[in-house]
Amino acid sequence: MPRFQILVCDGPSCGITHESDRLVTLLKAGIAADPGLKTRCYVAAYNCFGRCSEGPTCSCGRWPPTRRAKSSRVR
Repeated sequence: MPRFQILVCDGPSCGITHESDRLVTLLKAGIAADPGLKTRCYVAAYNCFGRCSEGPTCSCGRWPPTRRAKSSRVR
């Protein structure tokens, strides 16, 4: 099952002018309320993405698959 991370810009324009902290709070609350998403999504404030006039900007992407331990089978 894929896992996702959502990074929300917390630079000066997005953070102060566009209130990106509210977006982070709302995203975290919405994800926490959904059992199907709670273990699959991660939300965090991040540095400036450089699109200040369009903020708050976000980057959404897949987390890499979980690495599995090497098999301990004896041959």
